[in-house]
Formats: sequence, C-alpha cells, structure tokens
Amino acid sequence: MRLTRGHGLLAAVLPLLFVLGVAAPAGAHTKVVQVKTEVRFLEVNRMTYRDFSGAISTKKTCRDERDVNLFYEATPTASPQLVGTATTDKSGAFLVNLSSPALMGYYGAEIELDIDVVRHGDDKTKFRCKPKPAVFYSF
Repeated sequence: MRLTRGHGLLAAVLPLLFVLGVAAPAGAHTKVVQVKTEVRFLEVNRMTYRDFSGAISTKKTCRDERDVNLFYEATPTASPQLVGTATTDKSGAFLVNLSSPALMGYYGAEIELDIDVVRHGDDKTKFRCKPKPAVFYSF
C-alpha cells in the first residue's frame, strides 16, 4: 500500500502527540474527583489589625498552595474590594498581611479553583478542588 502525503504527516505527528501527553496510551484511565472546600476560620490580629489568619478545610490533596483572596466591604451592600492575597501551606493555613490597619467593616476570604493531578502508573486522578466564594464577617 502506498502512503500518501497526508498519511506521512499523520505518522510523524502521532508520536509527538504521545510525547506531549495529548493522546492517552491504551488502557490509561482518568478519574475526576470533585472536592469541597470551606474556610474553617478567619480572624484578625487584634494587636496590629494588619494581619488576617485563617485555614481551609478540605481533603489533604487540596490544602497546599491554594490561592486565597481577602475582600473588604464597608457595609453589607457595598461592592467588595480586594485588599490582600495569600497562599495556603500544607495544613491549609494562610496569613494575609495588609499594608495598613484594617478598617471597620466586613471581611471575607475567597478560595480559588485548583486542579491537582495524581498519577498512578498509566492511570491518573484529577482532583477538582472547588472554589469557595467569600463569606463576610464583621470586624
């Protein structure tokens, strides 16, 4: 059988797709796990009013290196303003340092979406660490 020009291109591209991970090998399986995230606590340092600490509650796979955004609202009906960011550690704890003392009002921590992939040979598990919108507390 004679290969046409199009088949030669396909033969050249297929190995490249496997190297780049675009095409999955036969028998490979991907499992997607949805993981809920909650803000366990959020508190302000009452000595300086410049630090907000907190922690998230979720499965171990979704605790480390999650992005946290701290928002401020002057009143419950005001538009939220981003006042700081942080990244969680292995235990899910975070610390947001403000450039100036916190104002009286409402503060909330938002947790962003994160995707972690754990490989087991040819199989992999994709953990979709769900985002959590900010819930505001009066300080």
